[in-house]
Amino acid sequence: MKIIIDAQISPAIATWINRTFDDIQAISARSVELQFAKDSVIYAYAKETFTPK
Repeated sequence: MKIIIDAQISPAIATWINRTFDDIQAISARSVELQFAKDSVIYAYAKETFTPK
């Protein structure tokens, strides 16, 4: 499973999730410069980034 952590939540949570759960890949919206993006932009990023090619 792959998830994006909301910009209002500390990016440290993504790090903790990645260390704690082998089957989850988490990234922080802040770490990919999406902290001020609209939901539709975040959705498009997730779709592009996490959809198998």
